[in-house]
Amino acid sequence: MGTGSSTPRWPAQQGEDALREIHAGRRQRVSELGRERRNRRHEAAIAAKLTVLPGPVAAQVQVWVRVMRGQGRRRHRAADYARIRRNLSTVLAVLKAWASVGLDLRQITAEHIRTELNQRQGSQARALHHVLRCVVAALKQEKVVCHNPTPGISLTTAVPVPTPLPSDQLRGLLDRLDGTRARLTVGLVASTECSLSKSRGSDSTTSICTAAPCASGAARATSTSSTWTC
Repeated sequence: MGTGSSTPRWPAQQGEDALREIHAGRRQRVSELGRERRNRRHEAAIAAKLTVLPGPVAAQVQVWVRVMRGQGRRRHRAADYARIRRNLSTVLAVLKAWASVGLDLRQITAEHIRTELNQRQGSQARALHHVLRCVVAALKQEKVVCHNPTPGISLTTAVPVPTPLPSDQLRGLLDRLDGTRARLTVGLVASTECSLSKSRGSDSTTSICTAAPCASGAARATSTSSTWTC
């Protein structure tokens, strides 16, 4: 008797498999319909935003939208309409301001862009900088503009410096710590902070460094007398 035959599938099992396939197909279709509805809603919102721009500027922005959708000279994966809509919202006020003085994107210089960036801070400036770079690069690719003024523009982001602990809180800190690893960690941090404070000319240099010599010495001593384990 042969042993290579497959296990027979009963009619009830075949019916269950067919139902699962039908339900999976329906779920996929519902998902596709939902995505299509969202895309149409975003497309309508993008079109409405473009109506507030003069014809030449609106046409230039439409070129950027086509490039974002992967329909430019260089084919690539299309960006979703929700992302395009967010980016357009980020840059729309600037485009309107430029258009109000008779400028379109072919006439924009690095100075125009810097002026707008200087009026914003933090994430708003970074978002505007990013979108303007994308827009101008897309128009340059499609030969709508001859010059891209954005490569020479950079943003500087201020990094907040933590407030240092006063020296009276640092004195005796190593004595209150248990274990070699804890003392070594504090010693290295204190030494590093002392160097950073001196390099930036902070008024807190004195308070930080009063404990640093002892801390760094303890760090050296513990590092040479013990074995580091992870």
